[in-house]
Amino acid sequence: MKKIINKNQAFGLIETIMASGIIVVVVGAMTLVSSIVLKSSRQTSEDLMANYLIHEVFESARQIRGTNYIDQDPETGWDNGLLLGYVKLIWEEVNDESGNVLFEKPEFELSSDLGEKLPKERGRGIEYNRKIKISKVSESNDKKKVEVVISWQGGKHRQSSIILTNYEQGF
Repeated sequence: MKKIINKNQAFGLIETIMASGIIVVVVGAMTLVSSIVLKSSRQTSEDLMANYLIHEVFESARQIRGTNYIDQDPETGWDNGLLLGYVKLIWEEVNDESGNVLFEKPEFELSSDLGEKLPKERGRGIEYNRKIKISKVSESNDKKKVEVVISWQGGKHRQSSIILTNYEQGF
C-alpha cells in the first residue's frame, strides 16, 4: 500500500517568521507616522496660539485708537492710551449701575522690556511670554509702530508688527 503525502500542510517555521517580520515592520511604520503626526499637530497648535496672542494685541491697539475717535472729546488725541515704550495688555472691566460686568476694554500699561508671562490657562497648558513695544514712526506723530514678540518653551518664538496711523486728518 502506498502512503499518500499531503503537500497542503500548515505554515512552516520560515513562513511564520516572515509573516511576523512583516507585521512588526508595518506596526513600527504606523507608530512612527502617528508620532510624527502628533508632533506636527502640537507644533501647529502652539503656532496658532502664538499668532492669536499677537493679533489680540493688534486688535486691542486698533480698538483703543477707534475708541479715541468716537468719544467726541476734542481733548482726546487719536493715540491716547497707546503708550510709548514696553507695555503689557490689561483688560479693565466696565460695569453697569448694579455692578454687573458689561464688557472688558483693553488698555496698555507700562511694563519692563522682559515682557509678561501669560498664565498657562491662556496658552492651553503652555507658558507663553509676550513682549510688546510701541514706538513713534515719524516725528509728525501720525504713525505708531506696535511690535509683538511671543516666545515659549524650546526657544520658539513669533514676531510681528503693525503701523497704526491717524486716518482722521486734523484729529
